[in-house]
Amino acid sequence: MPRSDAPNKRRFLSCCDFTPLLPLTSKRGDAELRYGLYQAAQIASYHNDAFRRIYNRMLEGRQEERGIRTKARVKIAAKMLVIVWPMLKKNEPFNPGYLLAEPM
Repeated sequence: MPRSDAPNKRRFLSCCDFTPLLPLTSKRGDAELRYGLYQAAQIASYHNDAFRRIYNRMLEGRQEERGIRTKARVKIAAKMLVIVWPMLKKNEPFNPGYLLAEPM
């Protein structure tokens, strides 16, 4: 499990096997964590209005590109981690304002 005491969100993403600047995973760490995050991103892209808007914005004009849906969901999974990091660090409940935060 990733450490919540990472000094910044890039380090936290790195601890979770996500490349901080790219929508990629390293595939060296916990496969179950990656799978769970991807599944959560998939469900969020269908059922949560805010994540659905983010997902559709990522797909805009790129629907025919090979693998773009998977890349967009991986990027949403990384955004979920960025949202979770301050919650763990500050021991606070979910704040919907984190969805509006600027991407890295």
